[in-house]
Amino acid sequence: MFLADGKSNYDAVLAELLEEAKSRNAAANAPALGGSLVDGSAQMPLLGDICTVKDDAVYKGDSKLGTIGSILVLRYLLTAGDDPLRNAWVSYGDFKDGAQFASYVKANIEDVLAKAFAEKQALLRERLQAIGATMYRSEAKPDVAAALHPFPRVPLLVIFWDKDAEFDASFQFLFDESAESFLDMEALAVLLEYTCQKLIGGP
Repeated sequence: MFLADGKSNYDAVLAELLEEAKSRNAAANAPALGGSLVDGSAQMPLLGDICTVKDDAVYKGDSKLGTIGSILVLRYLLTAGDDPLRNAWVSYGDFKDGAQFASYVKANIEDVLAKAFAEKQALLRERLQAIGATMYRSEAKPDVAAALHPFPRVPLLVIFWDKDAEFDASFQFLFDESAESFLDMEALAVLLEYTCQKLIGGP
């Protein structure tokens, strides 16, 4: 289901996940994952949007959530991780199985964001806050540091260094070490892609 493969039929993947979620009663996992169960349907926040999982689709309000967002919500519910936060930030490539997509994450997500927000720190802060981020105090003192929760149990730390006379802008996502308990590495990469699109596209 990875965005870069250009081969997956995401609508078919979504249909299969909806059926699997129904057969396994994945909605029951929602409260333990930071969501809620309302009239038998799972409600789960995704980058500040409350998403409702029904038998036919995942909804944001009265409209269907996009295919990739829907797949992420369902994968999060079905994986049903239970690791506690480890309070240790790591890059995508630091995970044991992160090497497969680490170069893609850097070139197609982090470097794209660095270029998009070079000399636009205020806009980056605005876009981050629009998806629920809070500014974060980092000992390294980057130009922008923010913490956000794409999913309640999957925090992300954003580190941005703006360009100067000597260096180009740089952007990095850091996960809590527990993240791989809640989504596999492929889905974590897609989650970063989804977050990237939200930041660049705006609310």
